[in-house]
Amino acid sequence: MLLETKTQSQEKELTKSKKQLESLCAECQELKTQLDGKIAMEVHASIVNELQSRLQKEDEKENAEMEQLMEKLTVLQVEKKNLLLEKDSLTAKNKALGAELQGAQKINRRSQKKIDVLKKQVEKAMENELSAHQYLANLVGLAENITQERDNLMYLATCLESEKHGVLNKIIKGNIRIGRLEEKVKGYKKLASLRLDDISHCLTEQQEDFASKAAQYQQEMRHLHRMLQDKQDVLDEALQQKRTIEGELEVVWESTSKENRRIRELLQATLERTGVGDKARAREDPCLAGLSQGDVLGGHFSYCDMKPPPTTRRGLREPLG
Repeated sequence: MLLETKTQSQEKELTKSKKQLESLCAECQELKTQLDGKIAMEVHASIVNELQSRLQKEDEKENAEMEQLMEKLTVLQVEKKNLLLEKDSLTAKNKALGAELQGAQKINRRSQKKIDVLKKQVEKAMENELSAHQYLANLVGLAENITQERDNLMYLATCLESEKHGVLNKIIKGNIRIGRLEEKVKGYKKLASLRLDDISHCLTEQQEDFASKAAQYQQEMRHLHRMLQDKQDVLDEALQQKRTIEGELEVVWESTSKENRRIRELLQATLERTGVGDKARAREDPCLAGLSQGDVLGGHFSYCDMKPPPTTRRGLREPLG
């Protein structure tokens, strides 16, 4: 935009200079008609032709420089459009990565909820295991009570055997009672062993189920952790690419700024060189030595005020800057 504004201002100055040139040419024509008999026509025509050729060269030079500046401006505009397109694509990629990150966070939250549910199930299984252990302890206590009762019965039998001088019927009844009690004890032992076997089988099944569930839950946790790690790696890579592209954009921006400064300095040098050239032409041309810059720009000069050159050929061959 700065280059466009400067180009427009230079074009305005160029049109203004052309208008001044046209006015000066018109005045020159008028003065030519007025001062036809005061200067040699050949000398005047040669001076005018040389000045016109030099002016044409300057115009061509300025046009060439203007075309170069316009080409550079178009190149910079194309680069600017490309940078804007790259910026839009990077913004879209950043948004897509943000959406993926949100999806990964949602998956992580769901996995955390599943882990909490699994932890609750594990706690429940532990409670069931504790209750089973308590039940086993109760069964063991019951077996100990039965054993103690058997010991008591055996002690009673020994007491009955020690009292052999008692009645035979009492001994027989005692033996029968002891046999019945021993059968009851055997039945209690069998029942207790069967219950213990059932409880141990149930505990082994519960332990195997718990181990399989724990392994499955551990596998799911590892899978979710790998998915989260992959998403984190993708996000880190995208952030690294974003930083790299931002660095490249910064380098391009710095190069564009340097090119703009160089073009600005080139324009300023061109303007200064154009002004210095006008002063040099006024200083080196012997025919214009008696005129000031204000007289030339204002149009108030006369060929009568011009100093005659030492030699006509030398005045024509001198460069005008």
